[in-house]
Amino acid sequence: MTSLHSATRALRQDATLALDVIPECVRELLDEGIAEPEKKAFLEALVDKGETPEEAAAFVEAILPHALQPAFTGTWEGKPILDCCGPGGGGLSILNVSTALVFVVAACGVPVVKHGNRGVTKKSGSYDVLEALGVKTAMEPAELQDCLGEVGASFVFAQKYHPAFKAIGPVRAALAKEGKRTIFNLLGPLLNPVRPAAQLMGVFQTAQLDFFSQALEQTGVQHALLVHGLAGHGETARPLGEASPYGANTWRAQGLASTPPEHLLSMDLPVDVGELLREWAIEDAAHSAQRIEAVLEGREHGPTRELVLANAAAALLVAQAASDWPTAQEQVREALDSGAAKDVLRRWRGFSARPKLG
Repeated sequence: MTSLHSATRALRQDATLALDVIPECVRELLDEGIAEPEKKAFLEALVDKGETPEEAAAFVEAILPHALQPAFTGTWEGKPILDCCGPGGGGLSILNVSTALVFVVAACGVPVVKHGNRGVTKKSGSYDVLEALGVKTAMEPAELQDCLGEVGASFVFAQKYHPAFKAIGPVRAALAKEGKRTIFNLLGPLLNPVRPAAQLMGVFQTAQLDFFSQALEQTGVQHALLVHGLAGHGETARPLGEASPYGANTWRAQGLASTPPEHLLSMDLPVDVGELLREWAIEDAAHSAQRIEAVLEGREHGPTRELVLANAAAALLVAQAASDWPTAQEQVREALDSGAAKDVLRRWRGFSARPKLG
């Protein structure tokens, strides 16, 4: 009898999952020799029970040893490495905000290693938009290190760095066709093999704030800032999954000297939610790349710039690169207005264009 079978039976009977059995369950989930129905039954039972932050953290610790291992973790040249990967799942097709802020934050001297993938629930994933911007994404561990050193930012492509996930792919796809998620839908933001010391995460559901805050703390992230932002005010407000300059923000912080205010701009600012979402909407990855480049080049001074600015400033706080919200905003404006953020993109393109040695 497999550990998956025993764990599934326990979940169905008394809705508990002992943390010490999770490593073996993960090993079997990633084993191509284990029957797919057993994997499917376990994942369904776990979702039906409801995953806990403790379980998520235990899954992360069991999965990361199966990933490609970078040559560095946690910090870079004495500074905390920042990731800005979120769980997604909100269904809004807006520009890739967390990818846009990578260039801005790196221009402010923060080492950024973003974990991401191709788009699944949205028109453009972080891999897709970086590819459209003309920068290298599917890097080997040595290239990852070289890119961070030369550019100030780098990218961990989830599909490349978690090859063992191929064994669970068919089961996840089958469940997705039935409209069912798995714990793996929650784990993405927690599985960066670089193990960044700082993380900014936007979520679409307020319930996810405490869940991910506790999970991040248990996986050893030193500085974390989670946000549930709303576009607009009142009954028409829409969850954004990012920090919002045009609505209320609910934050969870750990290890920070300062937290952004609830309202990043004046509450009296007139906001038409539909107009805002149309302003931020994209058609595909190429369109998202065009919008990001317009912000970096200083050709965008409206709501799209404000959206990138708000999230980049929040990233500076979590990375310990700014002491308070006004200072963080000023640093971001300077990075954009001086061309420093655009220069990060230029350096990354230059790094990407060079032929691979060996």
